[in-house]
Amino acid sequence: MTANLAMARLRREATRELRESESRFRNMAENSPVILWMTDQKSEVVYVNRRWTEFTGQAVEAASGHGSGT
Repeated sequence: MTANLAMARLRREATRELRESESRFRNMAENSPVILWMTDQKSEVVYVNRRWTEFTGQAVEAASGHGSGT
């Protein structure tokens, strides 16, 4: 029982730390003066920042999921 409680506590802490890390990244990326984007393992776009949308004039949805075609 103690081990289960410890594991649950560790999971909650890891989840909290991950959320904080993601929040810091998004804050940095959205306020960056350069165009930023991220792709997944299949080269499909999973994130673009505000500068990307300003530069291209496209909505985030226009880039989401599009890959490099390779």
